[in-house]
Amino acid sequence: MNLANLMENGLPVLGTFVFGISALLVVLFLDFIGPAVFLYALWNRKPWGVKWAFFYIGLFVLNGIVALLTVSDLLGFAQILVPNIASLLFLSVIYWKRAYFAGAN
Repeated sequence: MNLANLMENGLPVLGTFVFGISALLVVLFLDFIGPAVFLYALWNRKPWGVKWAFFYIGLFVLNGIVALLTVSDLLGFAQILVPNIASLLFLSVIYWKRAYFAGAN
């Protein structure tokens, strides 16, 4: 819903702002493609699902940490910190239940 705004006003990615099509690609990967691939791995119990989750959610968390250090005055501390905490909670549950993926055929 906010994609047009992100494309025009920019999106922080690892310490820099990206605009236009670059912002669109980042949003597509982090918000749609990454979760869709993980859901496929989760549903089908693919053994690589845990690694994929750690890659894409880890990238999201890393971007949030860099944003906290560089642009939290522009975007707000809580708006960056809360999604990072939620992502770390998801990662901890995925790690805790990683045997679910190992049980796949």
